This record gives sequence, structure tokens and C-alpha cells, in this order.
Amino acid sequence: MTGNAQDVADAVLRIIETPAGEKQLRYLVSPESFGVDQINALSEQVQARVLEAFGLAADTRFLKGKASAPFSDTHQTQRRARQG
Repeated sequence: MTGNAQDVADAVLRIIETPAGEKQLRYLVSPESFGVDQINALSEQVQARVLEAFGLAADTRFLKGKASAPFSDTHQTQRRARQG
């Protein structure tokens, strides 16, 4: 089975056109999933638990209609406080 470059280009365009806050972390491009959708769902659950355990969940969420900065103001303030 060979991939179709146009499928990738179309997927990239759909992602770009998706409003901030509605984008997914992972996208399936192939018409056949081969179980990748199940792997992605499990990965999303595990990632959410890890981020929550490290106290980073809020810093990694996108707000609907607005992209989140790589580090929130709170995170930067905490980082500066640790650096002294």
C-alpha cells in the first residue's frame, strides 16, 4: 500500500483551517486506521494522567477560540521563583 501525498496535504489544510481551541492533538490521515485510532485514544488518556500528575494539565490545554501560550504566566512566575 502506498500513501497519497494529497491526503496529507488535505489533512494539513483542514488542521490549519480548524479554529484555535478545536484542534486535536493527533490526526488520522489514512483512510484505513490499522488500530491507530485506538492507540491515539489510549495515548491521550495516558498523557492526560501524566500531565495532571505533574501539575501541567492546565498549562497544556487550549482554550476555545484562543491558542494557549507554551508557558502560562503562572508557570513562568513559578519558574522565576525557583530560579531565585
